Amino acid sequence: MRSVLSLLMTVALSASVAYGQFNIIVEDDFTRPPTTTELGTTMNGLSWFEGGGLRGFVSGDELVFPSEGVTDRDWAFVNLTSVSPFYVSTMTDNTAPIVWTFNMQSDAASLSGVGTSQNGMAYVLASNNQNFESGNGYAVVLGNPGSLDRLRLVKYNDGLDNGTNLTNIVKGGDFLNEYLAVKVIYDPVSDNWTLQYASSDVSFPDPGTASYSTIGSSVDNTYTGSSGFLYTGPMYSHSALTSEMRFDNLLIIQEWVLPITLETFEAYVAENDVTLNWVTGTEINNDFFTLEHSMDGSHFEAIGTIAGNGTTTDAHQYSFLHEDLFAGTHYYRLVQNDYNGLQHFSNVITARISAGFAHTSVSPNPVFDVMQVSLVQSAAQEGTIYIMNLQGQVIMQQDVSLKTGQQVITLNTGDLDAGTYLMQLMGNNGESTSLRFVKNK
Repeated sequence: MRSVLSLLMTVALSASVAYGQFNIIVEDDFTRPPTTTELGTTMNGLSWFEGGGLRGFVSGDELVFPSEGVTDRDWAFVNLTSVSPFYVSTMTDNTAPIVWTFNMQSDAASLSGVGTSQNGMAYVLASNNQNFESGNGYAVVLGNPGSLDRLRLVKYNDGLDNGTNLTNIVKGGDFLNEYLAVKVIYDPVSDNWTLQYASSDVSFPDPGTASYSTIGSSVDNTYTGSSGFLYTGPMYSHSALTSEMRFDNLLIIQEWVLPITLETFEAYVAENDVTLNWVTGTEINNDFFTLEHSMDGSHFEAIGTIAGNGTTTDAHQYSFLHEDLFAGTHYYRLVQNDYNGLQHFSNVITARISAGFAHTSVSPNPVFDVMQVSLVQSAAQEGTIYIMNLQGQVIMQQDVSLKTGQQVITLNTGDLDAGTYLMQLMGNNGESTSLRFVKNK
């Protein structure tokens, strides 16, 4: 009913792991004109197909399956072939966790399962057959033989049409007619499955803002290493009693752990050069960085590479010098490259090279206890000289009165530690210039 793109900001395997880039595999909120037969296409262009009793239709911006007083089973599915390479039908070969999120609800008086003549509903996460009566796969089932209407994550062999074909991976709760938001996470590295839910007695919880509870997690690799698991969609099993199943807000994505935690990415100007500094907090499979440059902020070109540190939880500092630049605004971005070829882009930062003060120089260089800054300028103004380390930290500063014409300003540098520094002269009228110098003891 609602746009499910807002879900993208909330999907995570756990509260302690930050997730970043994603690929949409399937997305559909069923916001379209009512239908009586054709279910249309998903928001990312995949066609819905129907099997079984063919009773599915779109109404009230939801997918609805009515029983119409008939004993039968209905199911709707999409074929994931066309989303490759975002989704690999051999599930364990996917390069990132797969996350399913959807709403489901049934008004049946009891939910016993999805076998013949049973009342129950399911969402098939992945199947290797478009016929629900055969094939193998994984599904979320609402309905359980016995007194509790459990939500179950199951694997099934030779179809969903017989309860004995289903094996529980995770189960829990007692829901019956409640309106559910369901989340399933599969990690292809560990073959771990996690089942979560949020519920309401009144209406579907917003999957983007719902507070999810975890029913459980378990490892299962029975079918994850086999190919051909291309079919996904909801199923409704019903007896002759009148009832309906409602389904909404489907989102299936691949969600990558951020390969790096980028703590800082900054640019510092010295004369006609720009020094780019960045710090990572953690790195995962980080092969190398590419530095990209642009003069208009839109068209970027690579200007160099720096090796990464693979996988590490230690902080690392990096630096790159871009030399001999023209006056103007320069745009930079950092491209992180994984070992598997995936790329991840930083935000864009800027550095401005100005015409600045004419004939500016530092002497001597290297300096010792005293440094002299020589410059020529066209109009008197007040200004400030900053001495910074290469990380951009201001070590000392001195206010100066700038005169018309040639001028020499003397600074006491005796307290500076040995090393390389930046001298930045900024005038109150916005002019600035920077020079690099070395301090000797």
